[in-house]
Amino acid sequence: MARARVELKGCLTFQGKGRTFKKGSPQILTNPADIMYYQQQAVFVVTMLSEKSKVVVETKQPVDNIKDDNDFNESELRKMKKADLQEVAEELGLDTEGTVNELIERILDAQ
Repeated sequence: MARARVELKGCLTFQGKGRTFKKGSPQILTNPADIMYYQQQAVFVVTMLSEKSKVVVETKQPVDNIKDDNDFNESELRKMKKADLQEVAEELGLDTEGTVNELIERILDAQ
């Protein structure tokens, strides 16, 4: 299954393909067509994720900026939607039920 972390780097907001992005608020996408669409947009950084939530390919940025996706800090996690937090928790093998705060706490504890 294709998974990618998509982050807006250009303007402050962007709407496309039924999604709204805000600068500094990455989203996790799983639809290959959507991932390809955002890879083609110059204002996005698209980071492909492996099954273990580690970065395999990063587009639009040099290779030395690649980081392990398990290195989310609390601030980054708080900017994510609950569905995205549930996907991150699932990739880490964690329980995906509960509140946003519970999910964030589980993800931070697992890192």
